[in-house]
Amino acid sequence: MLEPEVEARPWDEQLALDDESYRAQLRYLLERSPFYRAKLAGADPDGGLAELATLPLTQKDELRASRTRENASSSCIRSRAATSAPCHASFCWSCTHSK
Repeated sequence: MLEPEVEARPWDEQLALDDESYRAQLRYLLERSPFYRAKLAGADPDGGLAELATLPLTQKDELRASRTRENASSSCIRSRAATSAPCHASFCWSCTHSK
């Protein structure tokens, strides 16, 4: 094992950590993402992992359709900031829609 304290952690401890992480991620999405706020309307971060199976799946086409100039891909922003070359992300608004 590379990390015994992680890989051999008791199940109940791992489940508690995963549940806390899930709740934080869901809160983050609901606070900051208009797309996920609409997609996950009614989702309760306090429900925890027990309610994970009730959430709708997200399709790649939905994410592509949600892109606007104001809501550009973060991967594009990162790649364009690092170099002067345009990114090649298939879902990047500025790269796919300005051609």
